[in-house]
Parts: sequence; C-alpha cells; structure tokens
Amino acid sequence: RGVYRGEARYVVLPVWTLIVVGVFGLLRLRRGGWALVMAGALLMSIMYGVLARMMRQPGMWVMAGLDLCFFLYLVRPETRERLR
Repeated sequence: RGVYRGEARYVVLPVWTLIVVGVFGLLRLRRGGWALVMAGALLMSIMYGVLARMMRQPGMWVMAGLDLCFFLYLVRPETRERLR
C-alpha cells in the first residue's frame, strides 16, 4: 500500500552510530574507522533501497545510489593505500 509504519527506526540509530564512530577513526586515518564507515555506507545504501521499495518513492533510490557511490569510493585501491 506504500504506507510506512516505522519498522526501520530501530535500524537507523545503530547504523548512524556506526558511521559517526567510524568517521572519527577515519579522520585519524585508522583502518578500523575506514572499515566502520565502509560498512555503514553499505548498510545505509541497502536500507534506503529497502525503504524506497516499501514506500514506492523513487527519490529514495537517489540516496541509495549516493551511498553506494560513497561505498565504492572507499573500496578503491587508492583510498585504501592512504590508510596504510
């Protein structure tokens, strides 16, 4: 029916906490921070895709795509080399 009942609200807080903690580690150029931000970006991309499908809103696919692009940027060998 395209009605959002709020089931995903319990997923958002842990994922955002994961990203915030990872960003602090990434700013210090720690490998663990890079891994946390990478996992958070992938989870956010998946979550936006699921919400876009549940709510039938094509605008959320844009957010899912942007998060996926950020994840793919973090996976690049050049980005990983900076953290070694």
